[in-house]
Amino acid sequence: MKKQSGSHNRLVREQRFGRRSPAFICKAINSFVLIGSLVSLATSSHSQSYNFSTIVGQAHQSEVTNGTNSTVRFQLPRCLAFDPAGNLLISDASVIRKMTAMGTNWIVNTIAGTALTSGTTDGTNNGALFNTPSGLAIDSSSNIYLADWGNSAIRKITPIGTNWVVTTLAGLAGISGSADGTNSDARFKRPFGIVLDNSGNLIVADSENDTIRKISPQGTNWVVTTLAGSASNSGSTDGTNAAAQFNLPRDIVMDDAGNFYVTDFENYTVRKLTPSGTNWIVTTIAGQAGQNAVVDGPNATARFSGPDGITRDNLGNLYVTDRPDNIVRKLTPVGTNWVVTTIGGFAGISGSADGTGTNALFDYPDNIKADSSGRLYIADRDNDIIRRGAVAAGSAFIFTTESVKNGMFAIGGTDSVPFTTGYLLTSTNLRVPVSQWQSIATNWCDARGNLIFTNNIDTNSNQRFYILESR
Repeated sequence: MKKQSGSHNRLVREQRFGRRSPAFICKAINSFVLIGSLVSLATSSHSQSYNFSTIVGQAHQSEVTNGTNSTVRFQLPRCLAFDPAGNLLISDASVIRKMTAMGTNWIVNTIAGTALTSGTTDGTNNGALFNTPSGLAIDSSSNIYLADWGNSAIRKITPIGTNWVVTTLAGLAGISGSADGTNSDARFKRPFGIVLDNSGNLIVADSENDTIRKISPQGTNWVVTTLAGSASNSGSTDGTNAAAQFNLPRDIVMDDAGNFYVTDFENYTVRKLTPSGTNWIVTTIAGQAGQNAVVDGPNATARFSGPDGITRDNLGNLYVTDRPDNIVRKLTPVGTNWVVTTIGGFAGISGSADGTGTNALFDYPDNIKADSSGRLYIADRDNDIIRRGAVAAGSAFIFTTESVKNGMFAIGGTDSVPFTTGYLLTSTNLRVPVSQWQSIATNWCDARGNLIFTNNIDTNSNQRFYILESR
């Protein structure tokens, strides 16, 4: 049953917050203030805000209909992934949809599965059947790897000409378990998030087994092993391999160094898996296990109410959908710390309003993905729509040379309000006023409003910081 849409009026706030303690209300209000010296830095007059808009579908029009922009209908869209051509793949109801940009329009087609029909059948196009398809990962050949949540299996969708052929790689559809093994001898229990590593292995958040699994291609076979966590042994312990514990891990993303970041839903935390030889060391980078609230701040000071989807942008920031409270959070790396801020939605209020920051409202945002220019795409599940978040004009970014690849940096505006000019400022000291930062570049924007900087970035210094102003 769908939740009733909310608004910012006083009555709705009292109704929704009435279930929470007064302390929570104070935390929810304070969570929208950028707190702590870690993030105050040099930006007292320069803030970063995100504008969220609905790009496909229509709120609370729940069907499975292909089309363009607002004529499209979804039914509880769950997970997202970009293919090499920049198309957005969406797991929706019992089907996989493909969303293609045509100018400023978005065209949606169904590529596999039959709408509102669940099953386990492998096959071609609508001859294949899924059961609550969830996490998606896509390789350089546009093969799609799918965590088929309701079937407790991992599926592959292969493009052959204009067709899409679905096969089961690992697990046995409809049979749950935790066994490691090869192909159908392996067992999963409601796998959700999935990502490809640099060696072509699939890394899976096996949610109800409370584990992180690895699926390695070996010839024509797929071999499943457990990297971290212990099946049927939920908890919040940091540690190495099976000594670490999770509690309903949901989504997973990888950084450039091969580390993985996991939303640990029922621990209310974000975890990191770091490779060390053949071992995996699990640490908690944000939130505190057992502490369910909405509070911005660094590391364990931050609180989440149910972190779900996770993605990473081209600057190394992480973004999380904090689903129960209908908000989007950002985790910014500052030295060895992670600073959490709320960038979209109003905690505890559901709705479908577009807007900037807390003026935007969501209804159970499930999954999130960043494109190559840092725009955020959100499967706003209970609104049955796809939303996009783009940095609002006049915002500022702080980033370090570690975030810059090959001297290039890009960030995206919106189609309706593209950036026109970007100003790049630099300093070796984060604490000096912005007026004292050196201006080193004024660069151009492309046709879709991306700010592009291809020079003047000192990649040899890890102690130099940059602010990008968009106007």
